[in-house]
Amino acid sequence: MRSFIQIAGLLAALGWAAPVHAVTQCQLSGTPLQMRVNGLAEPAGEIVLRCVGGAPFSPVKGSLQVALNSIISNRLDQGFLNEVSLSLDFTGTWQPVPGVRVRALSANVVLIENIDVAFGADGQLGMRVAGLRTESGSEVIALLSYTGTPQLPVPFATVVVGRATGLGLGSSSTATIPRASPALPQDIDFEGLLAARAPFLSTRVTEAGPAVLRPKGSQHEIGTRVIVRFGRVPEPGRVYVPEAVAGLNALQPTSGGNLGLAASAGQYNAGSPPTLLLARVRRADANGAGGAVEFNVLPGLNVLGQVAPADVVEGHHYVVYEVLDANEGQLESAQFPAWVVMPPEWREGGPVIRSQASIGPVSNVRGPSETAPVPRFAPNEAIPDCPLLNDCAAPYFPRLRVTPISPTEFTAPSGSGHQIGNVIVENTGGDLLEWRVTTRFPGVGGWIRVFPEIGVGRATIRYDVLPGQLTPGEYAAQLVITAAANAGEAIIPIQLTVTMPLPPAEPSPVVRDVVNAGNRLPGPVAPGSLAYVLGENFGDSSAVTVAGIPARIIFVNVGEIMIEVPPALDPAIGRAPVRVDRGGKISAPWGVEIAPVAPAVVLAMNEDDGKLNSAEDPVRTGSALALLVTGLRLAVEPVFVRIHDRDIEEFLRMDGVEEPAGVRLLRFIVPEDLPAMSTAVLVCGRAEPDGELICAQPHDVYLRKP
Repeated sequence: MRSFIQIAGLLAALGWAAPVHAVTQCQLSGTPLQMRVNGLAEPAGEIVLRCVGGAPFSPVKGSLQVALNSIISNRLDQGFLNEVSLSLDFTGTWQPVPGVRVRALSANVVLIENIDVAFGADGQLGMRVAGLRTESGSEVIALLSYTGTPQLPVPFATVVVGRATGLGLGSSSTATIPRASPALPQDIDFEGLLAARAPFLSTRVTEAGPAVLRPKGSQHEIGTRVIVRFGRVPEPGRVYVPEAVAGLNALQPTSGGNLGLAASAGQYNAGSPPTLLLARVRRADANGAGGAVEFNVLPGLNVLGQVAPADVVEGHHYVVYEVLDANEGQLESAQFPAWVVMPPEWREGGPVIRSQASIGPVSNVRGPSETAPVPRFAPNEAIPDCPLLNDCAAPYFPRLRVTPISPTEFTAPSGSGHQIGNVIVENTGGDLLEWRVTTRFPGVGGWIRVFPEIGVGRATIRYDVLPGQLTPGEYAAQLVITAAANAGEAIIPIQLTVTMPLPPAEPSPVVRDVVNAGNRLPGPVAPGSLAYVLGENFGDSSAVTVAGIPARIIFVNVGEIMIEVPPALDPAIGRAPVRVDRGGKISAPWGVEIAPVAPAVVLAMNEDDGKLNSAEDPVRTGSALALLVTGLRLAVEPVFVRIHDRDIEEFLRMDGVEEPAGVRLLRFIVPEDLPAMSTAVLVCGRAEPDGELICAQPHDVYLRKP
């Protein structure tokens, strides 16, 4: 191939003469590209140098130097930046300039040398620099300088070649709690996992701007990768994920069915127009680097459905997807389920599992590199994507509601004991509601104690107001209840007026709480059930009323009284005041929630040896176990009992056995084929034949073989 200088000489020989006095003027322009936030190797825009007034076909020899205000991060090929190209505008078409070499002079300076070109017949010259990669910045500026002959004067030598405008990744996640799953076949697929009803969570990823998710481009470039990490999966659980995910703009998007779309493995049409398609990268590391996509895209219709276990490194489960197809003209989104599969013998319960997405590969490598992935991103975490899709208030997301059920303004003498308040936390939306409670004090702090501080779903939060050593005055605080997954935040203001200390006096009874006698948890109690009244200044002469009806006293201890909730109490009352009367000194009323059925297991007894069931005294399989259960007086038959994974269909007769006050005695034979183990028994009842099944907290029991 002839060089540009040879072509210029040939044309001159044919009679194209150069003017003697030529005045060259040059102008620089740039194409600012949108760069993704956190990008460490983002494409920069083209830089074009156009000069006029040169002598026709006169040679231009020298080098170009491009300095950026950001770190250059092209792939190194034997010390050169071969991605960076120089082209010449040759009769309206950009042609690569042969023979040039591109190397990095410093972290932000590139030298393009061995330039040997010529002005055109019209005395014009156009050169274009393309293929630069750099770290994203709010505004990436290039400074161009030329060294050689002739001089190419550029009055304004800087141009903008890139801008980072917050274009990143958005994400949402539902949640799940692990539970035992049936044994799965080796060839399980998407539809099979749905049919098995294994617990799953859904992850959704959304572009925060156009072209955040990009398929493979240049020689060294891979498609954008999405890293999804699953938190706190207990051993020996596995997480199953789809091999490929069709985006929301696909022929049929992939969905688990709990984020506003019908459940589907997805269908992708390999044709025009392009739609978002993600495929799993096998053997990728936890930062999303390495590995390879093994999913084979067929021409035309691709029906998805394959699943596989996610990767695990040091107990952390994750999956990496790579973009195979995308439509850069749309803001694209995709969602997929991930099934948390536990062994069939797994005892139900465990941590709440959510996912967390980031754009990848994630890397700390800066500057040119022979091995670092392209593109790559600094460590990052996706922003919430519901504002991008305008569905933050959708019913499939949890929504926090907080209701105070006690006064929030307190008055107490200095040095007096604590007072108690309660708020109810509940979920008015879908999915699982995770919440956390913190306290804020604009002034003196430390006088509120909260329990529990974290929780899932509906619960009663108790807070203790502690006048303690506070001096007389006005005090303010806030209970801040914050829900995960953008489910909302509630602030409950608390006011405390501390008065002068009272003179010593015989104290009145104080009710601090009313709890179920079986599990000692706050919450509803049922007519005819056993309950503990907790508080202070009780005595043997104490009497208790519930909604004005005298309650039977079972026993009195320091700080607690066991009562039988009056059987005559109408459960429709909703909440009932509880008062303690000790010799005419009557406590302030304490409100307790009343429900028709509120079961709780008080104790379990082995009938073969008459001992309380415990780890030291397990029940023999094949023998009878007796449960004393409170809160079932108004329950309709049959009462539901399950031990381990066995439903009890038949109870032993109670001929001649008198049940203690406030409890039901449930006797049954422990299935003989159960192994020796520690397990749990579950007792449930209904207030009406077709009503909701209300269950007690699981009660630990211990089994042995004969």
